[in-house]
Amino acid sequence: GSWASDHAEGSLVRAWTVWNRFFNHLVDDEVLNRNPMKSVPKPKLPQTAPRSIRHDNPAALLMATAATVDARAKTTKRWPERDVALVATFCVTGIRLSEAVSLNLHSITGPVGDRRLQVTGKGKKDRAIQL
Repeated sequence: GSWASDHAEGSLVRAWTVWNRFFNHLVDDEVLNRNPMKSVPKPKLPQTAPRSIRHDNPAALLMATAATVDARAKTTKRWPERDVALVATFCVTGIRLSEAVSLNLHSITGPVGDRRLQVTGKGKKDRAIQL
């Protein structure tokens, strides 16, 4: 059969993207006048719902996993405390990754016992999360 019939949807999208970028590069370098991938429809990935973690205590499992050093890591620098703090923040607050990236020490406000986490969400909307 054809190459496309023997590969997963994700592989098809990845291959289309690689070829598209390659041809864009050739157009930028004036080797080609136009990108022929414009006439090839981009494959679509089917929408899938996220899978839940099946465990008696998923938060504890995530915390333990974050605190474990991965022997397969390519770098010797490890910071499990940061990973545990991020996982705990995600579990407790439900914030998005994009919101977590912008956090700093000034994001934590309020007196002890009434702390809030100030995050900027979608549409640049600020919100406070009770900790």
